Amino acid sequence: MKREKKNVGLLDKTIYLFKRVTLFLTHDIWEIGDRNLSSTKVFVFNLLKKIILSAKGFTKSELMAKSASLSFRTVLAIVPVLALLIAVGRGFGISEKVKEFISEALSGQSEIIPYITGFIDNYLEQMSGGVVIGIGVVFLLWTVISTFQEIEANFNKIWNVEKSRSFFHQFTTYIALIVLVPVLISLASGFSIYINSRMNSVLGYWYSPMNKFLAQLLPFFFYWVLFSLLYFVVPNTKVKITHALFAGIICGTIFQLFQYLYITGQINLSRYNTVYGAFAAIPLLFFWLQISWLIVLYGAELSFVSQNLKDKYYEYDRDKTSRRFMDFVLVLITKIIVKRFEDGLPPIDAQYLARKSNLPIRMVNDALKTLTNINIVVEIIDDKNNRTYMPAIDINKISVAMVIDRIESAGKENFGIRRDSQYADIWRQIRDIKDKTIAENSQLLIKDI
Repeated sequence: MKREKKNVGLLDKTIYLFKRVTLFLTHDIWEIGDRNLSSTKVFVFNLLKKIILSAKGFTKSELMAKSASLSFRTVLAIVPVLALLIAVGRGFGISEKVKEFISEALSGQSEIIPYITGFIDNYLEQMSGGVVIGIGVVFLLWTVISTFQEIEANFNKIWNVEKSRSFFHQFTTYIALIVLVPVLISLASGFSIYINSRMNSVLGYWYSPMNKFLAQLLPFFFYWVLFSLLYFVVPNTKVKITHALFAGIICGTIFQLFQYLYITGQINLSRYNTVYGAFAAIPLLFFWLQISWLIVLYGAELSFVSQNLKDKYYEYDRDKTSRRFMDFVLVLITKIIVKRFEDGLPPIDAQYLARKSNLPIRMVNDALKTLTNINIVVEIIDDKNNRTYMPAIDINKISVAMVIDRIESAGKENFGIRRDSQYADIWRQIRDIKDKTIAENSQLLIKDI
């Protein structure tokens, strides 16, 4: 009897604790400001907020579908991309080190590695032969660039960036990134050799365990740098290095741990291999690719949340936002931009608008996209890839009626619906209501409200 009461009491305490933690993570943490808190608490609370918001973004950004698309693209492009890495490695005299790195990166795909390396050798042979070399190089570069374009498109969606880089900018950026990877591999290898020689002379007896620790740490360090570079370079917007590094360290660590778990777990897949035989390597490769891309895309979401945390204290659910409120947001954003221009101040970016209006950054970005499309504001991109906004037309002509009318009439209206008889009356009544509202506000300028 006493044991039952004790178990019931423990269950009640557990439920109460669970409710308190849930309430704290869903409500209290968002109401606590940074004032009167120690730097440690501020760091921990902000870290929790980043994890919570990035987890929400993980589902709302449909990263599963994006990772599946990128996995398919990777299967098509894996041989040309790796061939280019090895070709660049040959130019630096480190092709063998690049091959070793590729083998280590694909260590979980032991059955496929011989085929991939064989395909790469054949690919490079065909490319270097006679007249084919010109076409081969063009096809190789096109494959690499188109693969990175797909990655950039997904990163841009996460960052709410509508425009991709120009083709020339893409070409120079991605080729530079491809060249940088073999250099990183060489530097990592040289750094490892240097550290080993120095530690051997300094540590003596303690060298062996320390060397083992560094050998295990080096792959983590390489993926930290590689992932951070992806999050810093690929999105077509200004990403601060601290936030790219934050996401790169977390997701580089997760990726390396996943590699270890995947390789270890394959030992327990003997039955799976017995059923499918050599064919088992194909679904396992797709599984590995999709999880890997999920980790990469989550890092992009995490870097976005980290950089925009102060502008995103609650999540924006586009599907649950009323049309009336979105009209208010559009007018409000226009008002702030027009006011800045009227006061002779420089154009402003989305982060400033989010802080000024206390709206989520993604809602602000959606509003700016709409206002740009209907030619109320114009986007300005400077040399540092900063995106700012200013009025697209004379502010003495931008009225509330103009904004609402352009929002209402944007897009197509003729989809074959019959407008004769009662349908014509319905259409006419709706137009009359809208026109009356617009006429009543035709003289009310945005700058005067």
